[in-house]
Amino acid sequence: MTGSKKSTLSTLGGIALVGGIVGFYAAVAIPSFTRARLRASCSTVLGQCRQTDAAKDQYALENNKAGTMTPDWADLTPYLKAGSFLAMNGGNDSFGNPFIIGPVNGSLYVNPKTMEACKYAAPPESGFWGPYNPHTLVAAVSANDGGLLKQFIAEGVDSKTKGSEALVLASKNGQTTFIELLVANGADVNANGNLSRRWQSKSIEGATVLHDRAPPGDSVWSMNGVAGHSYGGDERNRWFETPLIVASESGQLQTVRLLLKHGADPNREHGRALMLARENGYTDVADLLVKAGAKPDDLLIAAEFGDTETVNNLLAAGADINMKDETGRTPLIRAILDDHNDLALALIAKGADVSVKDMDGRTALKYSTIFYKTPIAEALKKAGAKD
Repeated sequence: MTGSKKSTLSTLGGIALVGGIVGFYAAVAIPSFTRARLRASCSTVLGQCRQTDAAKDQYALENNKAGTMTPDWADLTPYLKAGSFLAMNGGNDSFGNPFIIGPVNGSLYVNPKTMEACKYAAPPESGFWGPYNPHTLVAAVSANDGGLLKQFIAEGVDSKTKGSEALVLASKNGQTTFIELLVANGADVNANGNLSRRWQSKSIEGATVLHDRAPPGDSVWSMNGVAGHSYGGDERNRWFETPLIVASESGQLQTVRLLLKHGADPNREHGRALMLARENGYTDVADLLVKAGAKPDDLLIAAEFGDTETVNNLLAAGADINMKDETGRTPLIRAILDDHNDLALALIAKGADVSVKDMDGRTALKYSTIFYKTPIAEALKKAGAKD
């Protein structure tokens, strides 16, 4: 073989080697680049889900909507930034698929078609979609789709939690068929579902109070520039929602009966199920819980819920009428803040200390003045309270 031929072959070999290396890196880099671009697009949709969910919350709050009422896109548009993609695109995400808005007491979900388009960069099992993932037992219950619920159970969806959150939602909605199905497949009737509440404002004699047993640590109300702390922090306030608690709170008598039949404990979370039933006027549910052995054991919580019967029972058993939570608030102050005026007057009559100051330096009289509770303020002054 001549020298020129050897040189040619060597050159061709070098070109082939370089070409192979370039091809290898291209094969690695191009899919990675494509995946990165796709994930960025999916992240955009995730942000759109959050914005739409926030608009849904604001719509429900300002229009006093609750329960299974499902808003349409026109309802949410005024709560989106004017001229934005979401406001202008008729309820579709950037992939052109509509969001699953869901009822105001349920979740919003990304469209399954969008989720399918994103699966290469954001697999459903990766947790990328968080609460907006429609491939969950909660999503099936929220959609009131029994067939989908059975399918997801068969596929082992949410196997780690065994459907505890889905069971809480089904209990809240009174979906007894779903409850039976979930319990039969391992859901625990006493598990904390940890569903997030939609905190709503309430009016106390003209004052708007951003407070509805909000999460620990939040500053949850304001009035005339005065802000107050939430109750949270100690063990008494770190509570979640069990199936029985949410069913009792919403007056689901048949659901409560079913859950008790399956072993639900009426005294979980200090007996909140009974106190919530009484607070909301569901006497039939309350009677059923009492028969099942419900005995609330926390005076502060009873005052917060306005459960006069429990307050009287606990005081008769020796509970300290002036016990304090971690913010320094007594049952009297809690009753005032939660608009339980008759209970507050009863506590004053029973000798509650009217001079106690909480961590914000405010007394029961100060709160009565802030919220224009004149009869309570007068009773406090007669009991020796000072301005």
